[in-house]
Amino acid sequence: MSEVNVADLSSDNNELLLEVRNAQNEVLCSRRAAFYRNHTHESVSLEQLNELNTAHTFVSSLSDEQVTFYVRSLRPIARPDERDIIINLKKNGDIQYQRNFLYNFWTQRDAYNPETAFLRYKKEVDYVESKYAGPIYNGFETDRGRVYLQYGAPNSVDFADFERDIKPYEIWQYYQIKSQNNVIFVFSDDDLMRNDMRLVHSDANGEVRDPEWKSRLLKYNRNNSGAIDP
Repeated sequence: MSEVNVADLSSDNNELLLEVRNAQNEVLCSRRAAFYRNHTHESVSLEQLNELNTAHTFVSSLSDEQVTFYVRSLRPIARPDERDIIINLKKNGDIQYQRNFLYNFWTQRDAYNPETAFLRYKKEVDYVESKYAGPIYNGFETDRGRVYLQYGAPNSVDFADFERDIKPYEIWQYYQIKSQNNVIFVFSDDDLMRNDMRLVHSDANGEVRDPEWKSRLLKYNRNNSGAIDP
């Protein structure tokens, strides 16, 4: 029926919104579809990584363990093609490839001072690790850690630990994320473990959306007679 030119979109998550309206401009129905715009020329292969010389750069001073950790921590902000490379690097296990990838990643973000860009992100990763890491997951692998690294620190956080019959949850509010205003993220403590909260709802483009999230957090369900079943 129609075409939409996405040539000018950057490599990023996007959302297409289609609406059917009547003569009074009332919305009859709508559909949303998330998609990712990828500039293929930005990708780098393992062969290209092998050609990089990272001696005397900021990555050369990192230990093998630090390189592996900070490469994995890039997933929240990496493009899909870069995430694929991170997975392959983990399987490959070659630490020099990982060093080269880490250097290349930040050089693409800031060609003039990649070390400053890395250190800025490293500070956020270290904070997320201290705040949200648990016995099983690193901080950046948790939902709250991923959201923090991807969108930055929330403008406000509301905790709800003692609402009757509702599992503990917290709401993060962002005044603005790109073109969206007053965006929220809702995290639920399903297992009553504060460091393992999962994202149950957000109105941010491309995120999980569930307007009925609060009713799903009830600790108990009512049966047809109105009684409460544990």
